[in-house]
Amino acid sequence: MNLPNLMQYAFFLIIVVACVKAIGLYDGQKTFLDPILRSVEWLIYCIAAIDHLFEINCKQLYVYW
Repeated sequence: MNLPNLMQYAFFLIIVVACVKAIGLYDGQKTFLDPILRSVEWLIYCIAAIDHLFEINCKQLYVYW
């Protein structure tokens, strides 16, 4: 394993840790990206024919698959 590979792994780990911290702090409040991301989420739900009001737990997910 050479230095560029180690640097790539370290960079990836730093990005993952930073994202985990940022996502962990999210408490459901509105942000400035909500209007954009809600429309993207709605589009994905429409394309995949998913009911956004239907909730499923891990046991149901296992049976569902």
